[in-house]
Amino acid sequence: MTKEEKRINGTKYHKDIKDNTWFAIRMSVTPKQRQVLFHYLVKRKSKTEIGNTLKTSDAAVNGLIVGAAIRVARHGRHWKCCEFNKNTTVAEIKTLFLHLHKTGVCNIDKNRETDRMARKRQKEKNRIWAKISAQRYRQQHGCSYRTTRYQRDSKFRLNHRISRGIAYSLKAGKGGVSWTCLVYYTIDELIRHLERLFQTGMTWENYGKGGWEIDHIIPQSVFNFTKPEDEDFKRCWMLSNLQPMWGSENSSKGAKLEKHFQPSLIFGEKEA
Repeated sequence: MTKEEKRINGTKYHKDIKDNTWFAIRMSVTPKQRQVLFHYLVKRKSKTEIGNTLKTSDAAVNGLIVGAAIRVARHGRHWKCCEFNKNTTVAEIKTLFLHLHKTGVCNIDKNRETDRMARKRQKEKNRIWAKISAQRYRQQHGCSYRTTRYQRDSKFRLNHRISRGIAYSLKAGKGGVSWTCLVYYTIDELIRHLERLFQTGMTWENYGKGGWEIDHIIPQSVFNFTKPEDEDFKRCWMLSNLQPMWGSENSSKGAKLEKHFQPSLIFGEKEA
């Protein structure tokens, strides 16, 4: 047995002598069928010569060739262009196989590229679906998560209320900027400042509705600002203007001033 025959019988490859290119044959083809195909396609032997070589009948050789072709066509993805059935003649099989081997049109490289592109498309689909799933999850569970954390985490509650209060006080909102970048103090510094001013009974557990609130000593309504760069914005939200106060007292106080206050003047931009 030649080296080529050993490779044919021992692996899933057979060789095209014309261009020395190896094309895959699926493992579903039996060693006997690969041996017959080798003699039939590469050695160009007739079925009678193959029968004499393998010491079998022409009918058996014919069955092996047709059976191999059907197996390759059904199970070999790189051979899906070949459509065989029990009525396909040996001549048709031989013509098609020889054409595939001579031209290399067995689509191995093409199908590899197709598979690569399919994997790339699937990866992109998976990425998009993961993003959509995450958005849906946040929409379905994010509200309940924020509500639970708002009730249990005093620091989160304080941060949220200050952020919302600053955003509401500005005509155009915060523009996505963290409130700590606008007032030049951190949430921890604010907590320490408020704790120093706690009245009897005030704790972080009773901060919010029904408990104590953050009061502006000089009410927001008397300040004159529309954007964070305005001087009155800084004066309004500076630590010295914030104090803890019971909600009922804060409601009764309203926008009353304990002493005279002069807001800064803002000159509008000239129209073009």
